[in-house]
Amino acid sequence: MVMIYRLRPINREHESWERSVIAAQIVTLLAHDCDNARRRTARATAGSNNTMVPEDPTVRFSKLVPLKSPWELDEVTVCELDPDQTKGMPGNDIVLEDGNHLTADWG
Repeated sequence: MVMIYRLRPINREHESWERSVIAAQIVTLLAHDCDNARRRTARATAGSNNTMVPEDPTVRFSKLVPLKSPWELDEVTVCELDPDQTKGMPGNDIVLEDGNHLTADWG
């Protein structure tokens, strides 16, 4: 079931914010669960500073993966159900604290 989730920064000084095109703002969006909300927000806010690192540094030819977005890190942002489930939300939009909107795919 799709619900309204809110991602709230709890560590606004974390280095991972360099990998997001928006500053540490509260965001609200429709999602299936917190993991889905985090993934959708991370994809919609991915900046150009997404450094690739080995998935397993101990393996010689380990697959390269991007460093995590602040939206995917529990120690940087908190995900919670929005208490006001009655407000209308555009299906593909992420609503930022400053009132702006970003479009996010459901993939």
